[in-house]
Amino acid sequence: MDDTGGGRSVDRPGGDEWGREGLASPRLLVTLFAVASITFFVASAVTEQVPEFATDVDLKAFFLIYLLVALVPYGLATLSAGIGMAVGEGAYDIIEGYELDDPFGFVGYVLGIVTFGWVLHVAGDPTDRRWQVAAAVAGAGVQATFEGVAFFVLSDAGLPVALFSILGNTVTHGVVLGAVPLVLLLPVVAEPIAQAIGVERASA
Repeated sequence: MDDTGGGRSVDRPGGDEWGREGLASPRLLVTLFAVASITFFVASAVTEQVPEFATDVDLKAFFLIYLLVALVPYGLATLSAGIGMAVGEGAYDIIEGYELDDPFGFVGYVLGIVTFGWVLHVAGDPTDRRWQVAAAVAGAGVQATFEGVAFFVLSDAGLPVALFSILGNTVTHGVVLGAVPLVLLLPVVAEPIAQAIGVERASA
């Protein structure tokens, strides 16, 4: 992955957390991992209290990790946040009760966040709300597809149920708790979050 800020509209953050070659420092990577894992673990404990809307269709607060990834250029920082998200979800899954598709879900979360970062920073414009929405839906869609396929293969659910799970989770993860809060909150919390994780805001 390129950590030099491959997006067309974003310069890499300055400050001590980025080296001369534009690579995220180990401290920043650890910070992103820790914040993502703890935040998503706590969020999962809350959202899991809401009953599933349909078979394997639930709520996940993707926007919390999207807010982090939106503030750093695409690269190792993106991957670190994605792994942190997966670990946070995995830790809660262990407490809630381990299922056969959980390892597939772990990979799906990482790929979903990597997809979000790529669409937002490389293919699109992180300052454009349309690209924020597109990235949020794409990231959740990748994760939902990965988990939906595993659900179909490892359970007795038929193809229609698995497809509805993919579509439903793309909406709940990517729109309801993805694009909508991301677009509304990013202008408000970008500066405080950037300061908290130790980087300067990416400039348009």
